[in-house]
Amino acid sequence: MRRLFYLSFFFSTLWATARVEASPELLDRIVAVVDDQVILWSELNYRLRFELEDRGYANYILPEKLAGLRSEILDDMIDEHVLVLKAQKDSIQVDVSEVEEALGEQYRMVKSSMSETEFDDMLKRSGFTERQLKSRYRKEIRHRLLFRQLRAEVSYRLHITRRDVDDFRQVHSDTLPAQISISHINIKVRPSEEVLATKRTLIDEIQQKLEAGEAFAELARRYSEDPGTAEQGGDLGCFGTGQLMPEFEETAF
Repeated sequence: MRRLFYLSFFFSTLWATARVEASPELLDRIVAVVDDQVILWSELNYRLRFELEDRGYANYILPEKLAGLRSEILDDMIDEHVLVLKAQKDSIQVDVSEVEEALGEQYRMVKSSMSETEFDDMLKRSGFTERQLKSRYRKEIRHRLLFRQLRAEVSYRLHITRRDVDDFRQVHSDTLPAQISISHINIKVRPSEEVLATKRTLIDEIQQKLEAGEAFAELARRYSEDPGTAEQGGDLGCFGTGQLMPEFEETAF
């Protein structure tokens, strides 16, 4: 699926300038500026061409719908440029060799899908030289790799551990609400040394899974032996101070 997407995008780059509202008077112009980066009319049009192909509007689309789609795509391109700038300011790097490898792979796919004459004709219709086409496509690949890396960085930063929660509670204890929501995982224990040891091992295993980032509710559904709360992810409801056993309240508040 990824190869098909890149191949389609590559062809759209070739076709866009020649086939979307071709205008012999207008060579190019700036349609938006994000910080110190510009978005060109030609860049907008080749993205538009890809979207038209993807939505099945390759041959005809109403002018008002075309204008709306172009505006929507321009907004997306502005958002993408903002994300690229964010990635750069966060010192997120993309390996040059990874960009070149992806570019080479997609270029080989394109070349192998048509004859040399067909490829030359397509280049001629697009108005690009082969070098210009590679330069433009290299930029797109780099942006997409930056997006992927930025998403990975954000996902990593959003991973909250039990220790993060405990540290926050300790620092902000004076501002925490007077009422909290409590969930539990109930492990029934019958008084025999063997059973106690088995249950303690299970409890330790669950604790390790929690500290590793697994969801409490999912662990409750999987392990809790309380039929009344297991399916609800161990949820016991909300309680205020003075409503719990001292051992529970000391831990919770």
